[in-house]
Formats: sequence, C-alpha cells, structure tokens
Amino acid sequence: MALALALSARDCDGVEAALSPAPLNDPEYIKLLIDLLPLEWHKSHENIVSHLQALKPAAAVSVLSSVAVTKYPYLEYDNSLALARKCTWALADIGTDDAKEALVRISRCGEVEIEVYAVKRLKNWKKELARKGWKTECLLARLVKLFGNGKTYIE
Repeated sequence: MALALALSARDCDGVEAALSPAPLNDPEYIKLLIDLLPLEWHKSHENIVSHLQALKPAAAVSVLSSVAVTKYPYLEYDNSLALARKCTWALADIGTDDAKEALVRISRCGEVEIEVYAVKRLKNWKKELARKGWKTECLLARLVKLFGNGKTYIE
C-alpha cells in the first residue's frame, strides 16, 4: 500500500499522493491514517483529518483529541486553528460517547479559540445527529447503556 510505504520512508510528498484516492473503510488504511496523523515530519495533517472525518472510525478519537490541541510549526500562520477546528468536526461526526467526551475535554483545554470550536460541536450535537457515524456496534453500545442488555432487545 502506497501510504504504508510513504510512512515508513517518511516521504512527505508520498503521503500526500497516497491520500488520494482513499480506499473506503479499509481497516489497514484507517490504521495507517491514525498512526500517521500525530507525526510531525509530514504536512498532511488537515487532509488526514478530513479523511478520518469522512470514514468516521471510532478508533481515531484519541489521536484526533490529541492533535486538536497540538501546534505544528508549519501551521503557525494560523496557530494550527484550522486543524483544531477540523479535528472537532471529525470528532463530532464520529459521534460516539467517547468522541463527545473528547470534545468536552477539548472545551476545557485552556486555549479559548479551540475551546469555542469544541463547545459549538457539543452545542449542536443533537442537531447534527444525521452526520454521526452510527455504526451497528455504536448502536448496540447505546442500547446496552440504556437497557442494560441491548442484545435482548435486538434479537
């Protein structure tokens, strides 16, 4: 896979080229995106976040939460705010309880501009339900939380 090769070679241009076109819901590709996102040597953070936002993998919550408050030198022209905003959108679109909790943490990160992005996504959580990445496992987890044994209600 081209993205794996670019990652192992630390090839900035190769990463950018491998991001398009993106395979849909390929677990290996998603893992590579998650592994690649926080690394400082490339300049594709915003594009990777956009791919994760579209794919909505629950496994990306932790890295998106971390990257939302990370400052990358090449993004100093806007203090990494566009990246932070994209991360909050991606978390909101993933839509799991963990993603919502990550937004709550970001809303208390101590950087007002970033906190505002997270607060807005939390404030609009219910209005944006149609955008959420509600997969079967997410729905089952919600049922278990609500009813104690969601499996009984599904079968």
